[in-house]
Amino acid sequence: MLIVSPLVQAISWYYYFAKPDYGWLGLIALTSVTVPCGFVLLLIGRDYDSIVDETN
Repeated sequence: MLIVSPLVQAISWYYYFAKPDYGWLGLIALTSVTVPCGFVLLLIGRDYDSIVDETN
């Protein structure tokens, strides 16, 4: 999510500026949501990992 999504968004912006279309805007909006979700999942995973490390 954190690597592929920004790349897809950059490609979408490139094609959107070349030929404006609503389909590209939908893909841009979708990838705009997935990047913060990836950060949240990363932070949640790190939190659970640190709790497990402390109990062992």
